[in-house]
Amino acid sequence: MQKLPRLSDVELPTFHVELSDRILVADTDLSGRIYFDKYYRRAEAGYLELIRAAGASVREIFAEPFVTPAVSSRCDYFRPIMVDDMVRQVAFVSHTGASSQTSQHHFLNEAGEQVATVEIVRVVIEAATGEKTAIQRVLTEVPDSHLARILRAGVGA
Repeated sequence: MQKLPRLSDVELPTFHVELSDRILVADTDLSGRIYFDKYYRRAEAGYLELIRAAGASVREIFAEPFVTPAVSSRCDYFRPIMVDDMVRQVAFVSHTGASSQTSQHHFLNEAGEQVATVEIVRVVIEAATGEKTAIQRVLTEVPDSHLARILRAGVGA
């Protein structure tokens, strides 16, 4: 695993994605700084890119017998980022448990300094019943499913 630039304590797994975009006026509060909920929107975009990078289809995942709703999230802020600044996101699956996966989303400014991190835990549930289920069940019962692709990619991270 390589290290994230300027984040010596963060291991960057082989399976990760990077996205970059500018902060829009619509992303900011009255001070011109990014509004906190915009990091969650960006983290969701990063997770969707992880799904695509694993060879899965976002639309088709919704029609599968198992789904992964977010059940917990956390956002930490380290320094302000302003309107028109470029922000880079590095996203990866940081933990796979028996029935959940955790994704991390590290946001960096143009100088490579960390401005925020978001961590989201998603649990695997059976779509029809809403009951939590083991990741191994998904990998065994529907091994060719789009969800199984993202779960396997995270397991191999």
